[in-house]
Amino acid sequence: MEQNILKRSSRKLIIFEIVCVSLIIGLIGYTYSFFNVTATNDSVIYGEAASVNLSLEVEKLAPSTNKGLVPQLDQYITSAVIGRNGSCVDDNNNNVCQVYKITVTNSGASVYVNGRLNLDAKNNPNLKWAIISGTTNPTLVSNVNPYSYVKLIENELYNSNESKDYYIVIWISETGIIQTDQGGFSGVVTVGDTESVEFPVTAIDTLTLLNLTETSGTPDFSKTSCSSECEEATVGIYKTEDDIGTSYYFRGDVENNHVLFANKYWRIIRINGDGSIRMIYAGTSAHENGYDDSSTNDMDIGTSLFNSLKYDNTYMGYMYGTEGSSTYAETHANTNNSTIKTVLDNWYVSNIKDTTNEQYVVDAIYCNDRELNSGTGVGTTRSYYKAYNRLNTNKTPTLKCNQVNDRFTKETTVSGVTGNGALTYPIGLITADEVAYAGGTTAFPNSKYYLYTRSGDWTMSPSYFGFPDWAFGFTTSDTIFEGDDDIGGSITNKLAVRPVISLSSRTLSSGTGTKTDPFKIN
Repeated sequence: MEQNILKRSSRKLIIFEIVCVSLIIGLIGYTYSFFNVTATNDSVIYGEAASVNLSLEVEKLAPSTNKGLVPQLDQYITSAVIGRNGSCVDDNNNNVCQVYKITVTNSGASVYVNGRLNLDAKNNPNLKWAIISGTTNPTLVSNVNPYSYVKLIENELYNSNESKDYYIVIWISETGIIQTDQGGFSGVVTVGDTESVEFPVTAIDTLTLLNLTETSGTPDFSKTSCSSECEEATVGIYKTEDDIGTSYYFRGDVENNHVLFANKYWRIIRINGDGSIRMIYAGTSAHENGYDDSSTNDMDIGTSLFNSLKYDNTYMGYMYGTEGSSTYAETHANTNNSTIKTVLDNWYVSNIKDTTNEQYVVDAIYCNDRELNSGTGVGTTRSYYKAYNRLNTNKTPTLKCNQVNDRFTKETTVSGVTGNGALTYPIGLITADEVAYAGGTTAFPNSKYYLYTRSGDWTMSPSYFGFPDWAFGFTTSDTIFEGDDDIGGSITNKLAVRPVISLSSRTLSSGTGTKTDPFKIN
């Protein structure tokens, strides 16, 4: 490992970048995971230390060898730091973690210091880190954190000529299933006074700003949820991971997710991992849970086909490629707008674009998950997409969108995560997975949760392409529906359209989220 500290003129900031080994991972085995690993470069720390009074040193303590990382179970990470064949080296001489010592020294007058660590690991979705007490009998000092900007030091007093050490451990969390973590990851340590180093807003920060709290427990996603007469009463705000970090989703017949924005009413679906607020259109007036919208059609902006054609896997896309193509990439290229994307874009232009409200709408990842579960996804080949297996078979929804091509964004990155940059405007649809998190299932009806309208509503999730050569998408009313032309899953059927947008984390500054006192801009 090489260390090169360059001093330049700057007043308050100290930044170091950690560039870690590149790795390619594939899972085999039973109780123990073995991985094929290739390392392209050693761990290198470089950066600039410019403050007159503060200095920063970063030292890699373990492991001593330069190899890729084998995933490690989170609950054993402190034991892994000790190791048996050396720190962060397991019984089979695999590297399972990396430990860094960060030393901050104040040579001037007393000052309050902030410090953060940003890990950039776009292709390592299971990368995690934590602050530990040291390398001898270590204990966790912080929570286990997913990669993102996370607090390392917060408003900590440094007296004159005082020096403090911090220890962090980085590892790839073992999930127990096949993992797709690959490529390198890098990290940046930033330390300075509290004015020069601020912490970005996370989902928990937004939840706190809205005076909301997380609900304990773990929902069963094979069951519907509402306060009574559903399969379970897991009603509240729960957390899971999305592509950016920890996300908090609303479930069941909650009463605290009403929003008034742009003279329209909305319901919060979830707080995104970067703290932005994802919400779904709910009408020109506020409605109670379980409202039957089939006669008034107030909770949508009208009806639309998802796509005008259905006889090819091509048309599963929110944007799509060329019918009759021979490859998956050509079939699912983001070249042409779907019918429903055009409807949503036009609505955005008429209602939000060039208004004072547009400044509050932020870019987000809207997932049109075309990852395959079976089949080729090409032409008229019978193909099942991942959401079908997750929701109809396994009952295991996710907020992660594995394929960059399916992450519909306006910019090419959102909060450090790569998107496809294909959107003209930052607007999309709810996913079938988000409906499952909200309390719907593919098996039993739920006419009481906050998404219920009775009318069939489009989601952004493809279901399957099958007999008689028709493309089906997930829809929702009282159930999540995976496809049947008689009920409405064929993408050429006209169903209700409910726009989904995301607001910046600090937009909603008043209200309590109830039907009579919705969150709104102050």
